[in-house]
Amino acid sequence: MRPQDFVLLHDPQTAGLVDGLRETGACVVWRSHIGKDAADDVTDGAWRFYAAKPGMIAFVMDEGALTHHDGAAWVSGVTAGASLQNIARLGVGTTADAQNPLSAKLNNLLFTARTVAEGGDGDLRFKLNKEAAADTLSMLFQTAFSGRAELGLIGADDFGIKVSPDGSAFITALTIDKTTGLMTHADGVVPRTLAVRNGGDVNSAATGAGTDFDHSLTCALPADFLKAGRALRVTAHVRLATGSAPPGLTIKLKAGAATIAQTAPGAPAANLSNDQSCLVFHVQALTDPSAASAVEACLHGGPVAAGGSVADMPVNLATNGPLTLQIATQWSAASTVTLSQLIVEALN
Repeated sequence: MRPQDFVLLHDPQTAGLVDGLRETGACVVWRSHIGKDAADDVTDGAWRFYAAKPGMIAFVMDEGALTHHDGAAWVSGVTAGASLQNIARLGVGTTADAQNPLSAKLNNLLFTARTVAEGGDGDLRFKLNKEAAADTLSMLFQTAFSGRAELGLIGADDFGIKVSPDGSAFITALTIDKTTGLMTHADGVVPRTLAVRNGGDVNSAATGAGTDFDHSLTCALPADFLKAGRALRVTAHVRLATGSAPPGLTIKLKAGAATIAQTAPGAPAANLSNDQSCLVFHVQALTDPSAASAVEACLHGGPVAAGGSVADMPVNLATNGPLTLQIATQWSAASTVTLSQLIVEALN
Protein backbone atom coordinates (compact mmCIF):
# COMPACT_ATOMS: atom_id res chain seq x y z
CA MET A 1 0.00 0.00 0.00
CA ARG A 2 1.23 3.55 -0.77
CA PRO A 3 -0.19 5.87 1.88
CA GLN A 4 -1.00 9.29 0.55
CA ASP A 5 -3.63 11.35 2.33
CA PHE A 6 -4.49 10.24 5.88
CA VAL A 7 -6.97 11.27 8.51
CA LEU A 8 -5.71 10.44 12.00
CA LEU A 9 -8.35 8.55 13.96
CA HIS A 10 -6.58 7.41 17.10
CA ASP A 11 -3.12 7.30 18.67
CA PRO A 12 -2.88 4.60 21.37
CA GLN A 13 0.17 6.27 22.93
CA THR A 14 -1.62 9.54 23.66
CA ALA A 15 -5.05 10.14 25.03
CA GLY A 16 -6.25 11.73 21.81
CA LEU A 17 -4.68 13.27 18.74
CA VAL A 18 -0.91 13.59 18.44
CA ASP A 19 0.45 16.41 20.62
CA GLY A 20 0.63 19.71 18.75
CA LEU A 21 -2.09 18.95 16.19
CA ARG A 22 -5.40 20.72 16.17
CA GLU A 23 -7.75 18.89 18.54
CA THR A 24 -10.95 20.62 17.44
CA GLY A 25 -12.68 20.49 14.09
CA ALA A 26 -13.50 17.62 11.80
CA CYS A 27 -10.09 16.11 11.02
CA VAL A 28 -6.35 16.52 10.52
CA VAL A 29 -4.78 15.82 7.09
CA TRP A 30 -1.52 13.86 6.82
CA ARG A 31 0.96 13.24 3.98
CA SER A 32 3.77 10.66 3.86
CA HIS A 33 7.23 12.19 3.99
CA ILE A 34 10.53 10.23 4.11
CA GLY A 35 9.39 7.71 6.71
CA LYS A 36 7.63 10.34 8.82
CA ASP A 37 4.17 11.84 8.68
CA ALA A 38 3.72 15.52 8.14
CA ALA A 39 0.75 17.29 9.63
CA ASP A 40 -0.68 20.47 8.27
CA ASP A 41 -1.31 22.48 11.41
CA VAL A 42 -4.43 24.38 10.45
CA THR A 43 -3.57 26.98 13.09
CA ASP A 44 -0.49 28.56 11.48
CA GLY A 45 -0.20 26.74 8.15
CA ALA A 46 3.24 25.32 8.94
CA TRP A 47 4.28 21.68 8.43
CA ARG A 48 5.20 19.63 11.48
CA PHE A 49 6.64 16.12 11.34
CA TYR A 50 5.90 13.25 13.71
CA ALA A 51 7.32 9.74 13.62
CA ALA A 52 4.59 7.13 13.02
CA LYS A 53 4.06 4.99 16.13
CA PRO A 54 3.04 1.33 16.41
CA GLY A 55 -0.72 1.01 16.69
CA MET A 56 -1.49 4.33 15.00
CA ILE A 57 -4.72 4.01 12.97
CA ALA A 58 -5.41 6.13 9.91
CA PHE A 59 -7.87 6.33 7.04
CA VAL A 60 -6.55 6.40 3.44
CA MET A 61 -8.96 8.83 1.84
CA ASP A 62 -8.19 8.09 -1.82
CA GLU A 63 -8.55 4.32 -1.22
CA GLY A 64 -11.43 4.41 1.24
CA ALA A 65 -9.58 2.00 3.54
CA LEU A 66 -8.36 1.80 7.10
CA THR A 67 -4.67 1.25 7.77
CA HIS A 68 -2.51 0.93 10.85
CA HIS A 69 1.20 1.21 11.59
CA ASP A 70 2.82 -2.02 12.80
CA GLY A 71 6.05 -0.34 13.98
CA ALA A 72 7.79 -0.76 10.63
CA ALA A 73 5.30 0.28 7.97
CA TRP A 74 1.71 1.18 7.27
CA VAL A 75 -0.29 -2.04 6.93
CA SER A 76 -3.61 -2.35 5.15
CA GLY A 77 -6.54 -3.13 7.46
CA VAL A 78 -7.10 -2.73 11.16
CA THR A 79 -7.14 -6.31 12.39
CA ALA A 80 -4.99 -6.47 15.48
CA GLY A 81 -7.32 -7.05 18.39
CA ALA A 82 -10.33 -5.86 16.41
CA SER A 83 -13.75 -7.52 16.40
CA LEU A 84 -17.05 -6.59 14.82
CA GLN A 85 -20.17 -7.43 16.81
CA ASN A 86 -23.92 -7.02 16.28
CA ILE A 87 -23.64 -5.61 12.77
CA ALA A 88 -27.11 -4.89 11.43
CA ARG A 89 -26.21 -5.55 7.77
CA LEU A 90 -23.20 -6.65 5.74
CA GLY A 91 -22.95 -6.67 1.97
CA VAL A 92 -19.97 -8.12 0.10
CA GLY A 93 -19.92 -6.93 -3.50
CA THR A 94 -23.57 -5.97 -3.22
CA THR A 95 -25.99 -4.13 -0.95
CA ALA A 96 -27.60 -5.95 1.95
CA ASP A 97 -31.22 -5.20 2.76
CA ALA A 98 -33.73 -5.90 5.51
CA GLN A 99 -34.76 -9.25 3.97
CA ASN A 100 -31.17 -10.30 3.27
CA PRO A 101 -29.05 -8.60 5.95
CA LEU A 102 -26.02 -10.69 4.95
CA SER A 103 -25.52 -10.61 1.18
CA ALA A 104 -22.61 -11.48 -1.07
CA LYS A 105 -22.13 -11.16 -4.82
CA LEU A 106 -19.09 -13.16 -5.93
CA ASN A 107 -17.93 -16.09 -8.03
CA ASN A 108 -16.18 -18.22 -5.44
CA LEU A 109 -16.67 -18.74 -1.72
CA LEU A 110 -14.18 -20.54 0.51
CA PHE A 111 -14.43 -21.70 4.12
CA THR A 112 -11.42 -23.63 5.35
CA ALA A 113 -10.70 -25.30 8.66
CA ARG A 114 -8.33 -23.71 11.14
CA THR A 115 -5.34 -26.04 11.27
CA VAL A 116 -3.81 -27.62 14.35
CA ALA A 117 -0.67 -25.51 13.81
CA GLU A 118 -2.84 -22.40 14.00
CA GLY A 119 -4.46 -23.47 17.27
CA GLY A 120 -7.48 -25.17 15.68
CA ASP A 121 -8.40 -28.85 15.36
CA GLY A 122 -8.46 -29.21 11.57
CA ASP A 123 -12.24 -29.71 11.47
CA LEU A 124 -14.88 -27.44 9.97
CA ARG A 125 -18.61 -27.77 10.68
CA PHE A 126 -21.09 -25.48 9.02
CA LYS A 127 -23.91 -25.16 11.54
CA LEU A 128 -27.47 -24.09 10.79
CA ASN A 129 -30.21 -24.01 13.41
CA LYS A 130 -33.96 -23.48 13.48
CA GLU A 131 -36.25 -22.75 16.41
CA ALA A 132 -38.81 -25.57 16.20
CA ALA A 133 -39.51 -28.76 14.24
CA ALA A 134 -42.32 -27.18 12.22
CA ASP A 135 -40.00 -24.39 11.01
CA THR A 136 -37.86 -24.65 7.88
CA LEU A 137 -34.09 -24.90 7.75
CA SER A 138 -33.00 -25.32 4.16
CA MET A 139 -30.80 -24.33 1.24
CA LEU A 140 -32.75 -22.97 -1.73
CA PHE A 141 -31.23 -23.22 -5.20
CA GLN A 142 -32.52 -20.65 -7.71
CA THR A 143 -32.36 -19.74 -11.38
CA ALA A 144 -32.88 -16.03 -12.04
CA PHE A 145 -34.00 -15.78 -8.40
CA SER A 146 -36.72 -18.40 -8.91
CA GLY A 147 -36.48 -21.58 -6.82
CA ARG A 148 -35.68 -24.87 -8.56
CA ALA A 149 -34.51 -27.12 -5.71
CA GLU A 150 -34.54 -27.06 -1.91
CA LEU A 151 -32.90 -29.36 0.60
CA GLY A 152 -32.84 -29.48 4.38
CA LEU A 153 -35.33 -29.74 7.22
CA ILE A 154 -38.33 -28.39 5.35
CA GLY A 155 -41.21 -27.88 7.76
CA ALA A 156 -40.21 -31.01 9.72
CA ASP A 157 -37.18 -32.74 11.21
CA ASP A 158 -36.93 -35.38 8.47
CA PHE A 159 -34.33 -34.48 5.84
CA GLY A 160 -35.95 -33.67 2.50
CA ILE A 161 -35.15 -32.74 -1.08
CA LYS A 162 -37.71 -30.86 -3.15
CA VAL A 163 -37.68 -29.69 -6.77
CA SER A 164 -39.77 -27.14 -8.66
CA PRO A 165 -40.30 -26.23 -12.32
CA ASP A 166 -41.42 -22.68 -11.59
CA GLY A 167 -40.37 -21.64 -8.07
CA SER A 168 -43.94 -21.95 -6.83
CA ALA A 169 -45.02 -25.61 -6.87
CA PHE A 170 -42.51 -27.93 -5.19
CA ILE A 171 -42.43 -31.74 -5.44
CA THR A 172 -40.89 -33.79 -2.62
CA ALA A 173 -38.31 -35.93 -4.40
CA LEU A 174 -36.77 -37.66 -1.39
CA THR A 175 -37.40 -37.86 2.35
CA ILE A 176 -35.00 -39.48 4.85
CA ASP A 177 -36.60 -40.51 8.12
CA LYS A 178 -34.74 -38.91 11.04
CA THR A 179 -35.21 -41.97 13.28
CA THR A 180 -34.57 -44.92 10.98
CA GLY A 181 -32.69 -43.41 8.05
CA LEU A 182 -35.12 -45.06 5.64
CA MET A 183 -35.73 -43.15 2.41
CA THR A 184 -39.02 -42.46 0.64
CA HIS A 185 -38.71 -41.43 -3.00
CA ALA A 186 -41.29 -39.65 -5.13
CA ASP A 187 -41.84 -43.00 -6.87
CA GLY A 188 -42.25 -44.90 -3.61
CA VAL A 189 -40.11 -46.44 -0.92
CA VAL A 190 -36.39 -46.81 -1.55
CA PRO A 191 -35.28 -50.24 -0.25
CA ARG A 192 -32.66 -50.05 2.43
CA THR A 193 -29.98 -52.71 2.66
CA LEU A 194 -29.56 -53.53 6.32
CA ALA A 195 -26.84 -56.14 5.93
CA VAL A 196 -24.75 -57.87 3.30
CA ARG A 197 -22.74 -60.70 4.82
CA ASN A 198 -20.29 -62.83 2.84
CA GLY A 199 -17.97 -65.78 3.48
CA GLY A 200 -20.09 -67.81 5.84
CA ASP A 201 -19.27 -71.05 7.60
CA VAL A 202 -19.99 -74.67 6.69
CA ASN A 203 -22.46 -77.20 8.07
CA SER A 204 -20.59 -80.43 7.47
CA ALA A 205 -20.54 -84.02 8.74
CA ALA A 206 -18.63 -82.81 11.76
CA THR A 207 -21.66 -80.89 13.03
CA GLY A 208 -23.95 -83.90 12.98
CA ALA A 209 -27.02 -84.81 10.96
CA GLY A 210 -30.57 -84.14 12.04
CA THR A 211 -29.85 -81.02 14.15
CA ASP A 212 -29.97 -77.32 13.41
CA PHE A 213 -26.73 -75.63 12.49
CA ASP A 214 -26.98 -71.85 13.06
CA HIS A 215 -24.77 -70.19 10.49
CA SER A 216 -22.53 -67.34 11.60
CA LEU A 217 -23.76 -64.77 9.06
CA THR A 218 -26.42 -62.75 10.88
CA CYS A 219 -28.23 -59.41 10.80
CA ALA A 220 -28.97 -57.65 14.09
CA LEU A 221 -32.13 -55.57 13.99
CA PRO A 222 -32.17 -52.71 16.53
CA ALA A 223 -34.87 -52.47 19.17
CA ASP A 224 -38.22 -51.13 17.92
CA PHE A 225 -37.20 -51.49 14.27
CA LEU A 226 -40.01 -53.84 13.22
CA LYS A 227 -42.92 -51.40 13.30
CA ALA A 228 -46.43 -52.17 12.10
CA GLY A 229 -46.46 -52.65 8.34
CA ARG A 230 -42.69 -52.83 7.92
CA ALA A 231 -41.52 -55.55 5.56
CA LEU A 232 -38.11 -57.19 5.20
CA ARG A 233 -36.62 -59.30 2.45
CA VAL A 234 -34.02 -61.88 3.49
CA THR A 235 -31.94 -63.54 0.77
CA ALA A 236 -29.76 -66.58 1.49
CA HIS A 237 -27.21 -67.89 -1.01
CA VAL A 238 -26.20 -71.47 -0.19
CA ARG A 239 -23.72 -73.93 -1.69
CA LEU A 240 -24.28 -77.66 -1.39
CA ALA A 241 -22.06 -80.71 -1.80
CA THR A 242 -23.61 -84.18 -1.35
CA GLY A 243 -22.37 -87.73 -0.91
CA SER A 244 -23.53 -90.95 -2.49
CA ALA A 245 -26.79 -90.96 -0.50
CA PRO A 246 -29.19 -88.07 -1.28
CA PRO A 247 -29.67 -86.04 1.91
CA GLY A 248 -32.84 -84.58 3.26
CA LEU A 249 -32.12 -80.87 3.62
CA THR A 250 -34.09 -78.13 5.41
CA ILE A 251 -33.15 -74.43 5.33
CA LYS A 252 -34.64 -72.21 8.02
CA LEU A 253 -34.96 -68.50 8.78
CA LYS A 254 -34.69 -67.75 12.48
CA ALA A 255 -35.52 -64.65 14.50
CA GLY A 256 -33.57 -65.14 17.68
CA ALA A 257 -34.15 -68.73 18.76
CA ALA A 258 -37.50 -69.00 16.94
CA THR A 259 -37.78 -70.54 13.47
CA ILE A 260 -40.27 -68.40 11.59
CA ALA A 261 -40.04 -69.79 8.03
CA GLN A 262 -38.35 -72.71 6.32
CA THR A 263 -38.20 -74.96 3.29
CA ALA A 264 -39.82 -78.38 3.43
CA PRO A 265 -37.27 -81.20 3.72
CA GLY A 266 -35.80 -81.50 0.26
CA ALA A 267 -33.82 -84.26 -1.42
CA PRO A 268 -30.93 -82.85 -3.48
CA ALA A 269 -29.27 -85.18 -5.93
CA ALA A 270 -26.39 -87.36 -4.86
CA ASN A 271 -22.74 -86.62 -5.66
CA LEU A 272 -23.09 -82.86 -6.13
CA SER A 273 -19.83 -80.95 -5.79
CA ASN A 274 -21.02 -77.32 -5.85
CA ASP A 275 -24.77 -76.97 -6.23
CA GLN A 276 -25.99 -73.42 -5.57
CA SER A 277 -29.39 -72.11 -4.54
CA CYS A 278 -30.84 -68.72 -3.63
CA LEU A 279 -33.76 -68.55 -1.21
CA VAL A 280 -35.81 -65.44 -0.47
CA PHE A 281 -37.86 -65.01 2.71
CA HIS A 282 -40.36 -62.23 3.44
CA VAL A 283 -40.95 -60.92 6.97
CA GLN A 284 -43.72 -58.48 7.91
CA ALA A 285 -44.57 -56.86 11.23
CA LEU A 286 -48.31 -56.50 11.85
CA THR A 287 -48.15 -54.59 15.12
CA ASP A 288 -45.86 -52.02 16.66
CA PRO A 289 -42.88 -53.13 18.77
CA SER A 290 -43.69 -54.97 21.99
CA ALA A 291 -42.64 -58.03 23.97
CA ALA A 292 -45.05 -60.10 21.84
CA SER A 293 -45.45 -58.31 18.51
CA ALA A 294 -47.32 -60.07 15.70
CA VAL A 295 -44.98 -60.97 12.82
CA GLU A 296 -45.61 -62.92 9.62
CA ALA A 297 -42.94 -64.77 7.62
CA CYS A 298 -42.84 -67.01 4.56
CA LEU A 299 -40.59 -68.42 1.89
CA HIS A 300 -40.99 -66.38 -1.29
CA GLY A 301 -42.96 -68.27 -3.92
CA GLY A 302 -43.05 -71.44 -1.87
CA PRO A 303 -46.41 -73.25 -1.74
CA VAL A 304 -47.43 -74.83 1.54
CA ALA A 305 -46.38 -78.29 0.37
CA ALA A 306 -42.86 -77.07 -0.32
CA GLY A 307 -42.49 -75.29 2.98
CA GLY A 308 -43.03 -71.67 3.98
CA SER A 309 -44.34 -70.94 7.44
CA VAL A 310 -43.66 -73.38 10.24
CA ALA A 311 -46.86 -72.56 12.09
CA ASP A 312 -50.03 -70.59 11.70
CA MET A 313 -49.19 -66.94 11.24
CA PRO A 314 -48.64 -64.55 12.82
CA VAL A 315 -46.05 -65.54 15.39
CA ASN A 316 -45.26 -63.41 18.43
CA LEU A 317 -41.76 -61.98 18.67
CA ALA A 318 -40.15 -59.57 21.14
CA THR A 319 -39.48 -56.71 18.73
CA ASN A 320 -39.06 -54.08 21.44
CA GLY A 321 -35.49 -55.34 21.94
CA PRO A 322 -32.66 -56.28 19.56
CA LEU A 323 -33.58 -59.16 17.28
CA THR A 324 -31.11 -61.28 15.28
CA LEU A 325 -32.00 -62.81 11.91
CA GLN A 326 -29.97 -65.84 10.82
CA ILE A 327 -30.09 -68.91 8.62
CA ALA A 328 -29.99 -72.46 10.00
CA THR A 329 -29.60 -75.65 7.99
CA GLN A 330 -30.41 -79.27 8.84
CA TRP A 331 -29.65 -82.42 6.84
CA SER A 332 -30.29 -86.13 7.32
CA ALA A 333 -27.32 -87.65 5.50
CA ALA A 334 -23.70 -86.76 4.88
CA SER A 335 -23.44 -83.49 2.95
CA THR A 336 -21.81 -80.08 3.20
CA VAL A 337 -23.91 -76.89 3.28
CA THR A 338 -22.22 -73.48 3.07
CA LEU A 339 -24.08 -70.20 3.59
CA SER A 340 -21.96 -68.01 1.33
CA GLN A 341 -24.06 -64.83 1.50
CA LEU A 342 -26.86 -63.30 3.58
CA ILE A 343 -28.63 -60.12 2.48
CA VAL A 344 -31.32 -58.36 4.53
CA GLU A 345 -33.29 -55.41 3.11
CA ALA A 346 -35.98 -53.19 4.56
CA LEU A 347 -38.64 -52.68 1.90
CA ASN A 348 -40.28 -49.71 3.61
